[in-house]
Amino acid sequence: MFRHREFRFSLASLIDALHLQERGRLPELKDPPTYSDKIQWLKLHDQMIEQIICCDKLLARTFVSQTIGKEFLLDLHHVSTRLDDPRFSEIEKPFMLKTNHDSGSVYRIETSHDLHRSLQSVAPRIQKPYGILTGEWAYYHIMPLVFAETMMAEPVVEYRFHCSDRAVKWVEIVEERITGLPKVFFTNEAGRMLPLRLDGNVLHPGGQPELPVNWQQMSEVARELSDGFRYVRIDLSKSEGRTYFGEMTFWPTAGFSSVKHDADFGDMLDIDLSFKRPSIHSEYRIAKNSRSYREIRRSELYQSLRPLGK
Repeated sequence: MFRHREFRFSLASLIDALHLQERGRLPELKDPPTYSDKIQWLKLHDQMIEQIICCDKLLARTFVSQTIGKEFLLDLHHVSTRLDDPRFSEIEKPFMLKTNHDSGSVYRIETSHDLHRSLQSVAPRIQKPYGILTGEWAYYHIMPLVFAETMMAEPVVEYRFHCSDRAVKWVEIVEERITGLPKVFFTNEAGRMLPLRLDGNVLHPGGQPELPVNWQQMSEVARELSDGFRYVRIDLSKSEGRTYFGEMTFWPTAGFSSVKHDADFGDMLDIDLSFKRPSIHSEYRIAKNSRSYREIRRSELYQSLRPLGK
């Protein structure tokens, strides 16, 4: 009865439009050769309830605790649906303010001014689902929350293990992220340097990165957490000699990073594509009076989407 108040479009049409915009062609889904092609295939044909759980940064904590133990989790100080929750101002500083439902909403809180400014930045983010225009369907099903977590002591080094069902395919090591211009190295599971890159907006200094003493422990943690997933990036961090869980990402950069090495990463991501899972999310229904709809209308993709129900 209220369909005229919704903008409905399929995930498949969005992925076609997105790939055409980013790569100048439709995705090859019959036998996907490149990294970008394979990520689009996974969005469509490898949907699992567990992905929704693990994309939610708060629910993922329970998954991690049950899988590898709570000792890999940073302390959680407060969770709220409200930006004006007075409890946030009562938390001992410094701490990290984050949202559970998107990417990039991570704020260092060292002063009251930091808290005020960060909550203002968070406000528009929690009013809409994340990842609609990139086809990252699982985030559409997460209720936005704001939470405070312990801040790790610098220097912090991130280790992003790209895995397929307990097998580490490659590792992305990120140093000096706090500077705003991080240094990124790519290695194999043994830690040997790979002459590849996914993101052109960071420094790739070359050379062999120094591996931490807990490298083997991190590799095992990543393998355990990736069990049962055809592809997932497991983000871990090292601070003061300890390993901490960060997040799990199933479609890094929505599948669109390096054009130059797209085929190389596609070859390395040699995953089983012989079966398709039943669909959980095949279409979007966006209220026409919502912030999300206004964002879609402003997007270059809007004219390429094929509305349903007309």
